[in-house]
Amino acid sequence: MSVGHVTTTGKAHMSTGQRLDVWYDGNCKLCRQSRSWCEQRADRSRLGFIDFRAVPDDRLPVPRHKLETSMWVQTLDGQLLSGFDGWRRILSTVPRWRWLAQLSGVPPFRWLGPPLYRLVAHLRNHLPT
Repeated sequence: MSVGHVTTTGKAHMSTGQRLDVWYDGNCKLCRQSRSWCEQRADRSRLGFIDFRAVPDDRLPVPRHKLETSMWVQTLDGQLLSGFDGWRRILSTVPRWRWLAQLSGVPPFRWLGPPLYRLVAHLRNHLPT
């Protein structure tokens, strides 16, 4: 599978045709399942998944401790989105799930989403998958 690569400047660079680099925890079963879910539904040329644990610290888009607590999405123009906002951006690229990205941007979902994401991220290694 083709994924985005990291330049020597520490910024993720999108491979040809990719729109988003998704920095995720390859040691996390829930994270790997989420990646698989996306890959089965989205155009792979629009999403590139990068296991941050396989990348040296000086080539990460944010400090490692931030990647250990939240998934990050980097757009082609370098914008970084984490957690709930990152998931909303990913969903906006997944056919038949874009409606959820839009719905999650309005109250009360917009208010509930970030704390719910943080709770799931905190418990992710203890959740049944």
